[in-house]
Amino acid sequence: MDRRLVLLCAVIFLAVAFVSYANAQPGEGIKCGQGTIHIIGKAQEQYDSNIFLDPSGAKDDWVTTLTPGMTVEYPFAGDNLLRAGYIVDFLMYGEYTKQNAINHTVNAGVDMQLRDVKISVDDVFRHVYDRPDTEFTQRLTRDINNLGVKASAEYNRLGYELGYNNIYTYYETEGYQYENRFDNLINGIITYRIYTKTKLLFEFDYGNINYVKKINSDSNSYQGLVGIRGELTAKCTGEIKAGWQYRDYTRETENDFDSLVTMAGLEERFTERDTLKINWLRSPFESLYTGTNYYIMNMLNGSYIHKFTEKFSGNVGAGYQLAQYPTETTEAAVTQKRLDSTWSVGAGVEYAPQKWIVCKAGYEFRQRDSNFGIYSWDENLATASVSMIY
Repeated sequence: MDRRLVLLCAVIFLAVAFVSYANAQPGEGIKCGQGTIHIIGKAQEQYDSNIFLDPSGAKDDWVTTLTPGMTVEYPFAGDNLLRAGYIVDFLMYGEYTKQNAINHTVNAGVDMQLRDVKISVDDVFRHVYDRPDTEFTQRLTRDINNLGVKASAEYNRLGYELGYNNIYTYYETEGYQYENRFDNLINGIITYRIYTKTKLLFEFDYGNINYVKKINSDSNSYQGLVGIRGELTAKCTGEIKAGWQYRDYTRETENDFDSLVTMAGLEERFTERDTLKINWLRSPFESLYTGTNYYIMNMLNGSYIHKFTEKFSGNVGAGYQLAQYPTETTEAAVTQKRLDSTWSVGAGVEYAPQKWIVCKAGYEFRQRDSNFGIYSWDENLATASVSMIY
């Protein structure tokens, strides 16, 4: 893939859109009857000190990403809304050009108001090239289709939410086809408003995982959570919930398991210019690592944002992850339960000369320390980007 050709195509695409609709107001979209078309564009340049996440002999490179796209909105029958969009990412490496890739994301959905019930239907298809990450050491190509339906209603102090997702994951990378699977998720939530902007919640989740080939990992999961959401204090908003998950494997030879599950997403606004965001998660995840069906992820992330002016802001952040594997495996003649500890720190700035244009620059350092040395690595990322929504 030639960088100059892709860049030229992106520039022509955006130029045609702008010239054709010169009378449109930036950020408000292009009006087509009752509908609105938004043109999306993003250009990013990133330096990565360890593009393959190698434990030693790291290889660095510059990665250019160009992201053109568009979204369409069409209101109908009152407050109902049809939505659709398409975004493509062109990833281009300076030296390791065999890593060049094109990611596609297509989505369509509808939001409806039927008397007191809100209904949303969304279908998102993604064709992506995943770079090395927690569970794998090579680039993987996969297709993911997520069809979701959600209904919600509120009567006096009581609220109800019911959702269903069907997710199909298909790996194109040779040797990973046995990981192809269907995920069916049912989610039910009852809320009770205890204050004007604060609610108690009671949640039950059912999940069914059906592998196309790896049938020994087929399972049913049952999860119950209780929590609170909304305005937790005068300046803090968010959601906290905790509970338990039990997973029942279809094959009797597989050991069932149960685990504590906790989640939190909090935002503390100290002043109009200073905000602290904290996210916490502890939950089991399906595993791609040989010899295990799942792992427990413990994750804590925090960021502090300060607005110097209405258009210019800065941020600092840090994160920590602990991945715990339940089964002993062997690497390089060492047998033990795998344990990965990953932490990161970073800082950045953001400048928005207009509401529809955002410029960002930042730096992040990441390091993983695994008790299996082959999965340990560290990485420096320096990123600059410009994005717009017309």
